[in-house]
Amino acid sequence: MNTVSRGYNLNYITKGDGPALVLIPGLTQSLQRWVDRGYVERFSQSFHVIALDPLGHGLSDKPHTADAYQMPDCTLDVLAVLDAEGVSEAHVWGYSRGARIGNTLATLHPERVTSLIIGGQLAASVDPRIQAISDERDSKLSEALRIGDIDKALMMWGATDPASQNVLRSDNDMTALAAAIEADLGSKPDLDFSGLRRAPLAYAGDSEMFLGLFQHTATQAGAEFHVIPDANHLSAFASMTKVAPIVEEFLRRAP
Repeated sequence: MNTVSRGYNLNYITKGDGPALVLIPGLTQSLQRWVDRGYVERFSQSFHVIALDPLGHGLSDKPHTADAYQMPDCTLDVLAVLDAEGVSEAHVWGYSRGARIGNTLATLHPERVTSLIIGGQLAASVDPRIQAISDERDSKLSEALRIGDIDKALMMWGATDPASQNVLRSDNDMTALAAAIEADLGSKPDLDFSGLRRAPLAYAGDSEMFLGLFQHTATQAGAEFHVIPDANHLSAFASMTKVAPIVEEFLRRAP
């Protein structure tokens, strides 16, 4: 399915009936990842699942300028999809950069968010030292993508197995990814979940970089936090059978 936001075409799919549940993938990922890992099938048994390709990913448009990927504007893309489906509010579940989009949506448009699920991402403003480390890494990653040094980018992403490398190479426009990364450089999250009707759910793998900071910032923001065992940033998303029961129990308590 397709809709238009800010002049860009956005791709999304829907499945199931019930309360709306929006799934937002992370950087380099498309909605197909939610399908392939079984999330869409499982949650469509109880929810009207709406999985979208964020701008720059999947079958959505892929502009090459950072201005297109400013986080507040990316939330407007989610709202455009909700409006296209006639949905006034939804449970919002994002992973990694998708979680950052969800966080910003909950901050700027809390009336459209029934509940918020944050996977593999900070839930609140980060320590300036961590921001500096993140910006330095992302600046090098963006540069590698811009000049076509894909091997370096794959190494920085931790994509060491051939299957992951093939997916990243074949499914992505590297210049669009660079632009999305550049849009986030130097932008410290300024999040406020006070407009939500309930505290968010946050989770991360036990081998996630800065896990302690994740947990601290999540709980400081009032979020319920869960650690996914035997998982890093990539495998925590892949661990659907570990994550789904936590999210299902959380959603059963939704208002």
